[in-house]
Amino acid sequence: MTERTLFVGANHQTLEQEAFAWANGRDGDDIGRVLYISDSNSRHDRIKDRWSQSYRQLTLRTETLTSFVFSCYETLEGPSALLSGEIDQRALEYSLDTIIADRPGGAVDPILCVGEPG
Repeated sequence: MTERTLFVGANHQTLEQEAFAWANGRDGDDIGRVLYISDSNSRHDRIKDRWSQSYRQLTLRTETLTSFVFSCYETLEGPSALLSGEIDQRALEYSLDTIIADRPGGAVDPILCVGEPG
């Protein structure tokens, strides 16, 4: 079973360090087994550089939220065209809603909050 964990909090650098350590502590050295999702790809090179300073470089892959959702949607529904602007945002929202709605009871994976008051 795939374990998914979402790190949320106020200090991005601390969250990223804890998330990296958590992800690296999981079994396996498979290529691309750690997925880092960001809002844009402008930081991906810096993220990969930071990861490779302490961990095996090829275990990390980076994607934007939009590309990840479209990839998931296409896996479930078949090929689709990437759209731009407001239509792209609506398609992203619809895809997320569809993916979550298809889960038993509309369940969402548990969220691990790091750096937040308990």
